[in-house]
Amino acid sequence: MIRILKIFRAFGPAGGARVSFWLLAKRLGLPVGSGVRSVFVKKLGRQVYLRPGSTDIYLLVSFFAFNGREERLEYQVDMSSLMGEAEYIVDAGANIGLFSLLYSCIYPGARVVAIEPEESNYQLLLKNVRDEKNIIPIKSGLWNRCARLEVLPRPTGEWGFYVRESEDGPIDAVCMDEIMRAFSMPRLDIVKMDIEGSEYEVFSPGCESWLSETRVIMLETHERIRPGTEQRVNNAMAAQGFLRSRSGETDIFYRQPARCRV
Repeated sequence: MIRILKIFRAFGPAGGARVSFWLLAKRLGLPVGSGVRSVFVKKLGRQVYLRPGSTDIYLLVSFFAFNGREERLEYQVDMSSLMGEAEYIVDAGANIGLFSLLYSCIYPGARVVAIEPEESNYQLLLKNVRDEKNIIPIKSGLWNRCARLEVLPRPTGEWGFYVRESEDGPIDAVCMDEIMRAFSMPRLDIVKMDIEGSEYEVFSPGCESWLSETRVIMLETHERIRPGTEQRVNNAMAAQGFLRSRSGETDIFYRQPARCRV
């Protein structure tokens, strides 16, 4: 009952009923169709497009209603003690754009670069951010160098696609230094990464060039996909003097002297 109330509080009467039905249908294995639907998100003050028969519905709920057993919603971290206005944000593994929309709402003056490699996710990302002039979508995979990448599925569904290097891969890799140059970002105020194991490459030697210009990183490591990832990330962060907090499955790395309340 508490979760139902949270759903209605997040999406209003009509949206709450729709989201509740979609969740129940998913739980019971009932079909809800393969098309794209929309729901009004009160926090954003706008419609968000999603595929209710996919993992999109779980993402939507975890961002704006409830997040499993966690009291804190996904990525909704109080950074007031860490920074004033964030101006430069990178959303790596943007999926359908929920993080980009949320942080564009929190920091309306920020430039947000949203990176998503998988075609169906990217098309929905485009639909969701088409009226947001400060969000720049890129169809690519975050990597540590120029390369060609292919996108591969995992049993976890639409939120679990990952990339690997391939000479015949259909998409170009993009690295953080390249993003900073291309979009005139003198620093990175907030970086969110949910890139399904590609952290191993992104935090390889040489990452110091962009890490030294980064204030906050919100990151989920995927040790189960790429063994050694967690240690590589932790070593890189420690070498740069980042502090670490935890919010659900997300690590929040931030710099002194300000503290990030999570």
